[in-house]
Amino acid sequence: GLYNESISMMCNELQSDALSLFLKCPNGSHEVGLNREKYIPRSSNVSPTALAMYTFLGKVMAAEAIHKKNPLALDFPSLVWKQLVS
Repeated sequence: GLYNESISMMCNELQSDALSLFLKCPNGSHEVGLNREKYIPRSSNVSPTALAMYTFLGKVMAAEAIHKKNPLALDFPSLVWKQLVS
C-alpha cells in the first residue's frame, strides 16, 4: 500500500546523495570486493541536526521492527547491523 511505498521511498532517499547521513561502503566506491551495494553511517556527520536525524531514524527503525514486524530496507553491511542489534 501507500504506507509501505512511502517507507520504501524513504529508505531509498536515505541511501542516496540527497542526504548526508550515509555513504557507500569503500568497496562500493572503488568497485572492488564484496558489499559494493551497502551503505555505512557517515562518521564525520556529527552536527546536532545530523545526530537528531540519526536518533529519529533509530526510532523509526524500532517502530517498524516492533509494531509492524517489518524491518526497514536499509542496505547496511553485517558489521553495522551487528553493532545496531548488539
